[in-house]
Formats: sequence, structure tokens, C-alpha cells
Amino acid sequence: MVDDASDFVHRVVMISNGCILRKDYYTYCRIYSEYYVPVDNQAKLYLRRYYNEDGSTAYEELIDGEMEMYKFQDRLMDSTEELVEYMMSCLHFTDHDVVLLDGECGNIDRAAFLQNVYPAKTGFIIHTEHFLHRDEEHILWCNWFEYAFSHPENVDFFVTNTEAQRCLIKEQFRKYKGLEVRVETIPVAYLDRIRAPQGSRKKHSLITAGRLMGDKNVNKIIEAVVMARKEVSDLTLDIYGGGVRQAELQELIKRLDCSAYVRLCGFRKLEEIYQQYEAYVSASFGETFGITLLEAVGSGLPIVGFDLPYGMQVFVEDGKNGYRISRISSEGLAEGIVRLFTEANLESFRKYSYQKAESYLEIAIEKKWREVLS
Repeated sequence: MVDDASDFVHRVVMISNGCILRKDYYTYCRIYSEYYVPVDNQAKLYLRRYYNEDGSTAYEELIDGEMEMYKFQDRLMDSTEELVEYMMSCLHFTDHDVVLLDGECGNIDRAAFLQNVYPAKTGFIIHTEHFLHRDEEHILWCNWFEYAFSHPENVDFFVTNTEAQRCLIKEQFRKYKGLEVRVETIPVAYLDRIRAPQGSRKKHSLITAGRLMGDKNVNKIIEAVVMARKEVSDLTLDIYGGGVRQAELQELIKRLDCSAYVRLCGFRKLEEIYQQYEAYVSASFGETFGITLLEAVGSGLPIVGFDLPYGMQVFVEDGKNGYRISRISSEGLAEGIVRLFTEANLESFRKYSYQKAESYLEIAIEKKWREVLS
């Protein structure tokens, strides 16, 4: 099933004598099947069959180790790139069309897309940091952006989440390529409305949310809260989300003996939860936007986090609706938390967060897209 509570089927697995023979995958109908043969007591995949809505075969993917071939009724293709080219050609683009390519589209070859969209216009969307290293003469683009950035003639416009990243990309193209490129700022997410608490917020309460992964540095938040509690004696922290570091964080909470005021709360729909808290805290090393930061200001939360590109610099104005910490450490974060609860005018900070959130309402983001697409 899709999950433990669902009545929806995700896949059906057929096994004979302990060997997997076939898997059928479903959304609203059967979308494809995988066929296996036993080799050295392992199930070896040799065929995927993709279906039309009526159950007939659309095409087949023949698999032999690293080799793949695609079989249609009227043609045979020997690479994923050729498959993408064929599928793009079936869309019959005109100069009235716009194709949006997500920069993080997995292992699909971006060149196969970008070379086959003409005469449609092409927008290339950037969600993460776009370069790895630069010096006075050279720049190393992130690998999933490399083709588009090396062939900007195939891209009509780029889209970033923040104005800071937009300006940086334009400056880098001028410096390293001698080119002017069109870059638009359109956030990846929006707020459906501003949210206010029904009652009072829990005093001296912090919330953080997201994947419990290494780059989120939730361990630093826990350590910072333990330090800050020496100055703010009733400080609490609730952590929402899940991930590979969950057991490690639970062990840290046990080791620091802080389970009375630091909780792992698991996955929840947070739209109506943020406003129960007084502030949001982040220790992420890489937020090119930060949807949880957006949701936090949309619920009027001040934010404390590290002063790193780009999300914190978008949503937090230091001393107005939070603190951007230049000392990248648990100690620095703890100082910011203490300062927030002992020095700041929280009501003023909340009003400024709400003000920040106004420009991220759905109608504002829709307007940006309409302007670009027209």
C-alpha cells in the first residue's frame, strides 16, 4: 500500500518459489511493470513495460546491466537521450509555448531537453547553490547546472528564488562569460494566507522544522538551547520532521539530559502549528530559499539563524525580526536566542515578520509568473 493508513495500492509484487518475477506499479491506473529473472540467487531486472491508460503497451525498456534500449511499435532507441528527444518531438512545440526545466531533474540529460524545445521559449529554474568554486579567472558550476550555464544561448531566462542569487548569477556571467543573461526572481513557494494565533503563544518557545539531515545541523540547535537555558530558564524547543539523523539526535538529547524541554515531534502539517510558538530557529548551512523560514514569518515568528546565503538574508533583517548570527557555532546560536528573549521587542519583531510575509502571498507570486510568461 502507499502507506500503513492508506487504501491505495502502490505496487503489486509477484513471487514464485522465493523469487521475484514481476512488480506492477500504480497511480490512478497501472503505469508500468518490471520483469525479473533469478541470477545467482538475485532478482535481475531485464524489462520494464510502460502502459497507456487503457492498459495497452506504450513502450518497453530493455535492460542488460548498464545497457538500456527502448522499444516502440515503430522504432527502437538505444539511449535515454534519444528517448527524451523523441518524446519532446511528440509535443509539437510552437513559439507560443514555454518549457520550464527544473535544474534538479535527477539523472535526465538536460541537453536532450534544451536542444529539443525550439521554437518554444525555455526557462531554467534554480533551487540550490549554482556554483562550487570560483577565482579571479574561472568558475566551476554545479554539475546539474553545467550544461545550461555553458550554453545560455539555449535558455531564454533563468529563475532563482531570491534577488541576491539573481544578482550574483548576472554578475558572474558578466565576469566569466562576458554575457548578459536574463534572470528572474520568483520564489519556489508561496503563502495562501497570513496566520495569527487563536490564543496566546507559549512563552519562550522555539520551533524548528525540516529534514533531519547533516546539513540542517539540528544538533547545533539542541546544543544551543541547552546553553541558552542557563539564561532563559523556561526555554523549550520542539523539532518537527524526520530523517537519517533522528536516532543520533535522540541520543544527543539523552546525553545532554534535556528531554524535559527538547522534543522530537515527527512529521506534522505545520500550517496551524507555527503560530503556537514565539520564535523559529535554524542552523542550516544551505538554504537558497527556505520554505520553513517563509512559513515561520507567515505566522509572525522572529527567526534566529546563521548569516549564510540565501534564505536567512531574505527573510531576516537583523535586529528587526530576528538575528543573523555571524559566529557559525552552537555558542553563537545560543547568544542569539538569549538576545531574542532578553533584549528584543518581540511584538515589534512579529509585526515585521508579518510585513515580510505579505510579498509572498499567492497573488503576489502569481503576478510574478504572469509577468514573466507574458
